Amino acid sequence: MLHIESVRPGPAEEALYRELFAPLCTPLSTPVPPTGGDPSHSPWTEPSGVLAARDNGDLLAWVVYFALEPGSPWAVLQWIAIERERQRISTGLNTEHPATPTEIDTLTALTTAAAGAARAAGYTQLRWQPAEPGFAEGIAERLHAHPVHEDGCTFYHLPLPHR
Repeated sequence: MLHIESVRPGPAEEALYRELFAPLCTPLSTPVPPTGGDPSHSPWTEPSGVLAARDNGDLLAWVVYFALEPGSPWAVLQWIAIERERQRISTGLNTEHPATPTEIDTLTALTTAAAGAARAAGYTQLRWQPAEPGFAEGIAERLHAHPVHEDGCTFYHLPLPHR
């Protein structure tokens, strides 16, 4: 059963990276955002948040939302899908196979939770762009987000109306 948990940016987020790297024969190094050992420190522009998805205790993915600039009305969403990231780290190559329905389900649940948290933090929209094949599009389709084309790139915008 999928469980979504809020993770405090900084040291608790670093624990997610440690969990990501645990089964790999690759040492944990540069991917960890600097935490400085201060539990209140976050590498993300405030307000920000980190949410993780687990199934029976196993980490499946996590998302981060944050503003590119302080005071921005929209939050950027980024995600890490654990198995794909482990594959990328192990092989040194990006995965090329399309997102699976299970991966889209997991990231849609995380995006929905992030949208609620971002709305509560005062953001008016959540924005993401394609990375792995099919992820951004699959999430956008399920959440009815709008594609926006800017400077040759496609972004997806999800309005966060205050209720």
